[in-house]
Amino acid sequence: MEYDIIIVRAIHIFAGIIWVGFGLAMGLLVIPTAKKMGEQGRIVFKAWFVYSAFNRLIAIAAVTTTVAGLYLYFRLFDGANHRFLTETGSMVLSVGALFGLLAFGHGIALGRLGDKYAKLAESESPEIADLQALQDRIGRNGYISAILMIIAVLGMILPRYL
Repeated sequence: MEYDIIIVRAIHIFAGIIWVGFGLAMGLLVIPTAKKMGEQGRIVFKAWFVYSAFNRLIAIAAVTTTVAGLYLYFRLFDGANHRFLTETGSMVLSVGALFGLLAFGHGIALGRLGDKYAKLAESESPEIADLQALQDRIGRNGYISAILMIIAVLGMILPRYL
């Protein structure tokens, strides 16, 4: 039995749950709600990006998921296919891995926007128009991240059944 695969797979799954869960919650629930709240929405944004550990936790979960996923991908890859999958399953898993990497890269950019928002929101007299513009960018990019994550998760789930 390959214990390293079992341990790394468990880490990949649990970190992925945190990463995708936080990402979907932010992209599909918190950000759209905060945008609809107007002035109070800026308070919600400030709470998430200034006072909570959200950016740090989602970054740790994203890095852990990605590193564990890459380890598993290449550890189980045996020439043309993954050891336990059909050719179609291997292709779907590869697409899932690609979208996972895209979500990771996109998340880095989104994290930088969150940090920028936090710095601006903490300043003495932040420009409301600048905060609103950043909120809008974070909102749009939150949807993109959510879509990338959903495709990545489907690419991880479906290969066993193809």
